[in-house]
Amino acid sequence: MGLEDIYISITEKAALASFHHIGQNNSKQADQAATEAMRSAFKQAPIDGKIVIGEGERDQAPMLYIGEKVGRGEGFPEQDIAVDPLEGTGLCARGEEGSLCVLAAGGKNKLLHAPDVYMDKLACQQKGLSIQNSVSENIQILSKKLNKPVSQLKVAVLKRDRHKNLIQELESLGVDLILFQDGDVLMSLLTCIKGFKESIDLLLGSGGAPEGVLSSAGLRSLGGDFQGKLLWKDSSQKERALKMGLTDPDQIFSRDQLVQEDCIFCATAVTSNPLLKGIQREGDHLVTETLVLSPRYGKNYKVIKNTHLV
Repeated sequence: MGLEDIYISITEKAALASFHHIGQNNSKQADQAATEAMRSAFKQAPIDGKIVIGEGERDQAPMLYIGEKVGRGEGFPEQDIAVDPLEGTGLCARGEEGSLCVLAAGGKNKLLHAPDVYMDKLACQQKGLSIQNSVSENIQILSKKLNKPVSQLKVAVLKRDRHKNLIQELESLGVDLILFQDGDVLMSLLTCIKGFKESIDLLLGSGGAPEGVLSSAGLRSLGGDFQGKLLWKDSSQKERALKMGLTDPDQIFSRDQLVQEDCIFCATAVTSNPLLKGIQREGDHLVTETLVLSPRYGKNYKVIKNTHLV
């Protein structure tokens, strides 16, 4: 079994554990089930891995904490791993589309090692935009690059109170604004995977840093761009970041600084999304679909469908 198969199996097990919590209106239980299943799968895997960004520091997360060693340490080179055991916990709990179990894995010291904080983000297919630009500047640049009027640019923003000013500015510019409740990894990928009515041109706004690293891993494989800046709630978060090895906590990270080599990226759908069917019951089996990005696929993705005995 190769690394790709191992990681697919890990996200599948997390998704299957989440399946029983779909529509149960308890996001905490859904997330806990996915996290416990993912950690158990990592424990049995013949890899030498370390969680570099994901569930929080050791004192905040009882499992899959940042810095945790995972795997039996057999047969494979050391791996840095970014995880989101259940991306879109609220979506799963409400039985809505878009919940995923996600991980990305690369070589040692190739993924950002940072605290689980918020990150200001910009994701798109085209290069040349900048998180340092004003919103208006980026919209005008993108309009020219795509040769599309501003009114036809589809811009996605996570629907949160903290984005009130951003949303108002985008509305005043007249873009086709897409507000979504959860799941910015999926939205980031949809800037580079076209042919779906849900495909978008640009993602802006802040969200979790683990999702930012995961998005960077996916977009690197797809040839898209991502930029991020870590946002600090207080000085203690900055201090933890410095202890983890960040030299400049206020740095603006390019895609290739967040993820320094092409990675294996796996995302198993719990509930359906534009790219994947959610878990389906077929008789005595549950059927999963996993989106896989890997250096051997170039800028393409593959969907792996597997059946699991209930």
